[in-house]
Order: sequence, then structure tokens, then C-alpha cells
Amino acid sequence: MNDNEQQHCRLSCDFDLLRHSPLFSGLHLDVVKLLAYLSVHRSFRAGEYIFEQGHTAKAAFFIVQGRIDITMTRHDKELLLQPLGPGTLFGELALLANFPWFFNARAADDVDVIVIDRTSF
Repeated sequence: MNDNEQQHCRLSCDFDLLRHSPLFSGLHLDVVKLLAYLSVHRSFRAGEYIFEQGHTAKAAFFIVQGRIDITMTRHDKELLLQPLGPGTLFGELALLANFPWFFNARAADDVDVIVIDRTSF
């Protein structure tokens, strides 16, 4: 498969994933296609942080594969708030407002996410 075919396959798959997400399901399909085109894929190894508490929120994330733990650091201890799995969109408030993250997102195992930044949105 050449680079063009891989890009088309990624866009098609991302479009299908995003259009079924509750946040994007009501949008016109052309808008969802544009979001899929403007988004990027990122992979994280188990234990890596997707973002950390206190850092500026700039993007939302859609889990394609793997699990992510949402945690909060309190008194030098990391507390698990919620595990998230494939098909979950999180951090969507970052698409609308500028604020520091009030929680961490850490890869529980190897993960692949679609990143939608505020500018693209």
C-alpha cells in the first residue's frame, strides 16, 4: 500500500470513528470529514502521559486502540478516577475553552488516539 492509499484509508477510518461519536454525530458529514482530515494520530506507550494535570488544554482525544487511565495527583499520590477504552472521546472541553487540565491522562497500555486540536475544531 503506497502513502496515498494509506492516507485515504486513515481518513476513511477516522471519519467512520468520529461520525459515530456522540459529540460529532449531529454534525453535517462534511464537517466530520474535515475534522478527520485535520486531526492527527498519536501513539503512546504504556505508562506515558497523553497530558498532565496543570498543563494547558489544547486538544480533545478519541481512543482508537488501547486503554487510558484518567487520574488526579493529590498530595504526591496519583489516584485513578476513571479508565477509558476504545471509542471514547475525552477532553472535549479543550476545544471550546482555554484552561489548565485538572486531571492526568496516562496510557494504561499501548494506545493510539486521534488528536483534534482547538484550531482545527
